[in-house]
Amino acid sequence: RDGGFSAQGSLMHVTTNITPGLITKVNNIVGGWAETGYRYTNNDSFGDIGVYAGVKPVVLSGNVEAKIPTSVDNSGNVVYTNKKLAIQNQATPYVRALYTNMIDKKTMYRFSVMGTQQGQYRLMHELRWWLD
Repeated sequence: RDGGFSAQGSLMHVTTNITPGLITKVNNIVGGWAETGYRYTNNDSFGDIGVYAGVKPVVLSGNVEAKIPTSVDNSGNVVYTNKKLAIQNQATPYVRALYTNMIDKKTMYRFSVMGTQQGQYRLMHELRWWLD
């Protein structure tokens, strides 16, 4: 949208082919992410600014199958046990702000800052220009 509130999200389905080793199979994985925020835009020299909050991609379901070494038999051979292990990750919420301004018809400046609840952050400056 040009301005105002917005929301977006995604649901992803992933399949994986691997060469079996200790991990023998990666089953289908479902993940998702979402973001909502507000963008102020006006066709004046100020440019536009947006403030958003969301959650980075997170695994909603999925598991791997593995042969885990669990013991050694009387002959010294390793004994493996088949296990199904859930893929676990925690949701990572974030907030971000984005400022964009067209300096002239061929030059754009963008500044972005993002921070997560876990203390990660990103600070970015962009200067884009177009050639005829």
